[in-house]
Amino acid sequence: MNEPTIIQHRLPSEGADYLLLAGVNDAHLQELARQTGCRVILRGDYLILSGELADVERAIPVAQKLIDMARLQTPFGVDDIRRLASNAG
Repeated sequence: MNEPTIIQHRLPSEGADYLLLAGVNDAHLQELARQTGCRVILRGDYLILSGELADVERAIPVAQKLIDMARLQTPFGVDDIRRLASNAG
């Protein structure tokens, strides 16, 4: 049986408000991971998504939108992440 291929995609997050992007106690990153099935890590100036190809491809536009909102200082919450993820899937 073939094991799933795990990939990693790094999205630049420079200029984003990292507290807004991650959420209190990383709640936003955890919700993004729950909704997409990816592992989500904020490291340095990158948001790193890792998982199976289909999951990562689905997570990329959602994560990019969250980064863009955090750069613009636009507040968002877990409900917004759920909505974005459901529209992406």
